[in-house]
Amino acid sequence: MAKQVHFEIFSRRGSKGGWRLIDVKTDREEAIDAAREMMRDGGATGVRVVKETYDDETGDFLSLKIFEDGRNKVKSKPAQEDVPHALPCFKPDDLYSYHARKTIARLIPEFLARNKITVTELGHRADMLEKLEATGMLLQHAIQKVAVAQAASTTLPVQHIIKSLNALTSKAFQRVYPDISTGVVPNV
Repeated sequence: MAKQVHFEIFSRRGSKGGWRLIDVKTDREEAIDAAREMMRDGGATGVRVVKETYDDETGDFLSLKIFEDGRNKVKSKPAQEDVPHALPCFKPDDLYSYHARKTIARLIPEFLARNKITVTELGHRADMLEKLEATGMLLQHAIQKVAVAQAASTTLPVQHIIKSLNALTSKAFQRVYPDISTGVVPNV
């Protein structure tokens, strides 16, 4: 089963502008760096990098957003801004705690069993993290389950918690990907 992968870079001008395809790269880090550079230059109000995987057998593309950044002016009530951040994890290192690993194992047991890995291995293997990202709804469903459970014990809206958990997950993934390319993690 041959698969071809490329990364599409999109930009947006204005808060309500549509997304335009700007460039296509074959390297993940190059694509993300190019998107960040567009934001720094001020040429865009929003950027997005989408991983496109083409499966020769089925002839289908699997699209997965791997990076997004942007500036939108959204008015929010001051009372909501003062609400404390009520998440079980605040930074990527928190995902390695006993309780976080136990929760991850409970949320995606089939993925772990199918790939014959532990939660700790998942946290250090870029290939497995990419595979988890590529599953599409599995990761999003797990994040939503945690967000709904957390929202029941706080006044924060579920969407806010989901957004925070997505950002936390992206940061954790982005820590692992460069470690593989620089050889910090040995290839066994």
